[in-house]
Amino acid sequence: MALTMVISLVAGNSVELLTRGFELELYGLHECAMVFSQLKYHYQILLMNRKSLILSLAGDDLAKRINFEDLSASHPVFQERRRKMSVVQKLACDEFELFRCLVKAAGAMQQLFTHFEREGLFKNVIEHVEKNVYENRFGIFATLPFPRFKTYDEYLVEKRALEAMEKAELLESMKAAFTEARGILQRLTATEDA
Repeated sequence: MALTMVISLVAGNSVELLTRGFELELYGLHECAMVFSQLKYHYQILLMNRKSLILSLAGDDLAKRINFEDLSASHPVFQERRRKMSVVQKLACDEFELFRCLVKAAGAMQQLFTHFEREGLFKNVIEHVEKNVYENRFGIFATLPFPRFKTYDEYLVEKRALEAMEKAELLESMKAAFTEARGILQRLTATEDA
């Protein structure tokens, strides 16, 4: 339980640091795709963290009956146990859904900025020094004991995969991710607290 709390604090503070950069207008348009890639990564860490917490709350007997694509569509036995959970335990379930939404939204935003760059809406002025910019922007995360630092080479593989997608495929993938994020958020706001 202590490790879960520490992971949550570290990843949560990492997200806070990254989002603060938007508030302070520290990022250029040409950097937004890499920032959203980092945000998606840290939201995935938080998502996995909450998943392990939900599994421990549910117990071995219910673990296979949980639908992690939509907790509200899980087996009725899990739904009954969820209704009897404490407020803090229910919050963990709601946070899981929220982090699923944020992973989808951050991934869609990364795709959106990749599309904008490809369409020439802005120029990547750091193209020749992108690795240095990446390491300067996100190098602080390498000093943390966890999560493991997402290297520039890992980001580059992700970036190249998005760039290799056909325009229609990229736009459809982005639309699907935004739509799924909206659906998760709508289900989350409709969740009963009873």
